[in-house]
Amino acid sequence: MQTLERIASKTEKTTSVEFKTKTAEERQQGNFLFSLVRTVCLSLSNAVLQFPIMFELQQKALSQPTLLRAEVEKELAELNLANSGDYRILDYGCGSGTYSGLCDPDRYLGIDCNESMLARAAQNNPLHTFLKASSLTEISHNLDNVVHVLMIGVVHHLTDADFINILSEIPTDRTVKLLTIDTLKCKSGPGWLVQLFERGDFLRAENDHRLLLDQVAHETSYKKVPYGKYFELAVFRGEIRSQANKGI
Repeated sequence: MQTLERIASKTEKTTSVEFKTKTAEERQQGNFLFSLVRTVCLSLSNAVLQFPIMFELQQKALSQPTLLRAEVEKELAELNLANSGDYRILDYGCGSGTYSGLCDPDRYLGIDCNESMLARAAQNNPLHTFLKASSLTEISHNLDNVVHVLMIGVVHHLTDADFINILSEIPTDRTVKLLTIDTLKCKSGPGWLVQLFERGDFLRAENDHRLLLDQVAHETSYKKVPYGKYFELAVFRGEIRSQANKGI
């Protein structure tokens, strides 16, 4: 009887190990398949959206400028009422300058690392200032009068570290406000499938998104806005923390 019990126990353990090994292998294959599909989708997306006019058509198809324009207009209206004298608005990741027309050309600074997008932005808004840069260190002499930072559809293109480093380069000897509007990560359904084509590699769930923003800015308001049929945008307003208060 004891022998049979030992055999049964051994068989049970062996079966359990084999099951766990098989599950791990299936998980690894699933991850590989997802990475392969994601790579193909990303390549297609980059091939099409590298052209500024195609990027703008994609935005219009999703009604993005209409949805976001109202938020940006509201923000800038409050900014103009609260400030006078010499100040500047920094549009980080400005792309083709979609929202630059809402700003006084003398108070606007658009930053992007894509030359073709910047060329399109300058063509559409010749009186505005657009500079090529990925790090604000490269243009630090232009940041002294910045009182507001716009990051529209940008955060999901940045790692946590890159996002924090970028905003830490903003001088905070005066109050600097921050407006970010970004797509939240879909966990399943049609939205998840569509996001396979998203060029940003760092889509975040809502909680992760807000925790990241909290590291660099004090939240003054937050809301979610429907974006198309399957997505949600996180609209965050806050004030960039001073160097002494970062992470508090």
